[in-house]
Amino acid sequence: MWAAHLQQVFTENPQEQEYDCWVLLLRHGSGTKKEEAVRAKHEDIDKILTAQNVNYTEITTHRGKQTVYDKFNCMYGKHPLFLILNKNPVAYGIGDPLMIIEWGKWTDIENLKDDLMALVNFFSNKKFRKSVVDAKNPGMWKRVGDFLEDHGISVFKIGATIVAALT
Repeated sequence: MWAAHLQQVFTENPQEQEYDCWVLLLRHGSGTKKEEAVRAKHEDIDKILTAQNVNYTEITTHRGKQTVYDKFNCMYGKHPLFLILNKNPVAYGIGDPLMIIEWGKWTDIENLKDDLMALVNFFSNKKFRKSVVDAKNPGMWKRVGDFLEDHGISVFKIGATIVAALT
C-alpha cells in the first residue's frame, strides 16, 4: 500500500483484525539502482506480507517521510529502507523499540534483492512474526536479529539497527 503519511497506515486488516506487525518503506527518491531494486519488488513484498497479516506501507510524500524521521528519531544522515514495528506507527511512544534496516548497506544489487526477499519471506514463519510481535524491548529485538542470523541473513550485512523510538 502507498500512504502519504502515518495517519493513513492501516491498523487493521480487511477482516478487522489488528496486524501482527508493520513494515514501513521510506524511499530516498534518489533513483539509485538499490532503491529502484526495492521499489520494483513492491507488489511482490506487499502480496507476501499481506498474506501473513503484516502491513506493508510505503510513505510517499516528503512531509510524511519527514514526520516519520522526526517521530522515530532517525535523522542521522542515512535514509532507512524499512522500519519494522510491533504496533501501528501512530501508537508508538517514548522508548518503544523498532528495527531500522538501512538501504545503503548493500554493496551488490543481486545480494540486495536476495536478502530483501529472504527477509520478506521470513514473515511467513510464525515463530519469526511472534518474535517481532512480542518484542517489547531492545533485548527482545536483539533476539529477532539473532533469529535472522541463525537463518543465514546477516543483520550486520543488511544494516539493521535496533533502537528505542523517541529517545
